[in-house]
Amino acid sequence: MVENLILACDNQTSQFRKLKGYGAMLDLDIVEVDGKAVDLKQNALETMFFENTNPTSETRRTIKLKNSSPIAVPYHWSVYKTKQSNKIILEDEDTHFRVTPSQGKIAGGEIVLFEFFFCPQHAEPYFEFGDLIVEDIPIKAVRSPPEGLKSFAEQNTSVKSKVPMPAYVGSSTQFLSIPIIQFNLRGQGNSCQVDVQPPIAIFEGDTYIGQEYKQTVKLRKLSEGAIKYTMRMEGKNRDTFDVDLYAEGRSLEQAQGAILTGEILTSDSIDLEIIISSSQVGPAIAYFFIEIEDGAPISFSCQAEFRGPIMHLEEPVIDVGLAKVNTTKHFSITLENQSPIPAAFILKSAKNKRLNFENAVEEESINTV
Repeated sequence: MVENLILACDNQTSQFRKLKGYGAMLDLDIVEVDGKAVDLKQNALETMFFENTNPTSETRRTIKLKNSSPIAVPYHWSVYKTKQSNKIILEDEDTHFRVTPSQGKIAGGEIVLFEFFFCPQHAEPYFEFGDLIVEDIPIKAVRSPPEGLKSFAEQNTSVKSKVPMPAYVGSSTQFLSIPIIQFNLRGQGNSCQVDVQPPIAIFEGDTYIGQEYKQTVKLRKLSEGAIKYTMRMEGKNRDTFDVDLYAEGRSLEQAQGAILTGEILTSDSIDLEIIISSSQVGPAIAYFFIEIEDGAPISFSCQAEFRGPIMHLEEPVIDVGLAKVNTTKHFSITLENQSPIPAAFILKSAKNKRLNFENAVEEESINTV
């Protein structure tokens, strides 16, 4: 565009000048998506899909944007949840997508790489929106601006004013902020997965009453990110079976229904130490239940077979041989406790073949070996 200018002086002299300017339209083009060249004039990119992502971890995608015009363009990204809203939200929304760099200026002919990140909080789908908004650019310099902004700008410029007014409340410029590129952002939070190995903790070997035994199982993380869990004892087969469980130095109380909560953060697994004891012989079983935030619950159990003392009598038959009348003969027997726990016993002569420890204990004092 060329305009003639006459420079006149009060001494009756003048000079002719020409003013030349170049009017340019703003052209911002996406030239690459995730490192691959694209032609979005033929195939428009309206929705950016992200891979399924574990809660609290991130998935990344990239685009390269070229400013094909000679105009330097100030910009910022706006990520928001609701497309149609009648409310003005001044504070930042709790969104699950973000863009870096989030603001700046793109020089004429410059190519800028933008990184998009998706970070879900839970195992659920996320639908949000991202707009690239240009600033301090006349709406007439934008190809195909939003119709609503176009109508607003026309109404605003139709009012004659000596002083240019801001485009809207809070604006520092007379030009509207214009969303030049708009994306639908879509992502899915994965279900968190853990397991316990082994799922059944069997206490093998000899397990005796009145003794404590320990075994460790591992709570393993099978997906990325922080995983929150809640653990409780679901039940046990008898009250004389005492079970305690330690996770990360904290104890799950023996009382049924007690709860232990925690997170698996950086490590791939944590140790669960099971401590058991019993005052009664026989099989003992306890069941545990783990609830996983944003994941399917799992269960595991511990089992043991408790036994009492093991006694051995080296002389099962007492044979004193022939004895004279009115004489006394002595015979020694050896009773050996082959278990690591003390054993109470009663030695008694009885004609009742059904006599046992329980019905004899009421009549005699108890010895221990």
